[in-house]
Amino acid sequence: MFHFLIKKENGAIFYILAPKGLRVFDFLQKVENKRKNLFLRPGDVSILSNFEVGDFLHCVESVENQGGLYARSAGTFCQVLETMSSFVKIRLPSGSQRLFPTQLKATYGILGREKYNLRNLEKAGRSRWMNIRPSVRGVAMNPVDHPHGGGQGKTKGGRPSVTPKSLPTKGQPTRNPRKKNSLILKIKKKK
Repeated sequence: MFHFLIKKENGAIFYILAPKGLRVFDFLQKVENKRKNLFLRPGDVSILSNFEVGDFLHCVESVENQGGLYARSAGTFCQVLETMSSFVKIRLPSGSQRLFPTQLKATYGILGREKYNLRNLEKAGRSRWMNIRPSVRGVAMNPVDHPHGGGQGKTKGGRPSVTPKSLPTKGQPTRNPRKKNSLILKIKKKK
């Protein structure tokens, strides 16, 4: 991830996630109260009530003064869909829509390095440096190692897809249903 080193007027130094369009020696502002006709540049932090419909945001808080939680990965963003008196309706990177209280903070702009996930690691050793272990297919294992193991050639195990612990996988529901959150309006469903 790409970061920018920020220096405050009082001399404090900290890092922020780099939004697209931010340049070296740019001045950033933090607006903590409601203002009209506010001009925001990429990297500026403000409360949600100051953003207009259609604005792109990142590092959106879910609890006040806890820090950004949504849209923190390279190239991701949230979009403001609707502003109400006490809530703001936002589309998250997953496609789901959620209501956020207007006093929460977010950063204006889209995060940079949007092609970061398209990079080529070039060799297996580099993925090992990143602590990514090699993945071996279950059908290539022995019967003692995986439920799909054994057989002659490239045969399947003759049973539905499971994990090594024999839990169902690949489309089978494995989670317990969570409690309904009234702030989540729409969940993106799998096709």
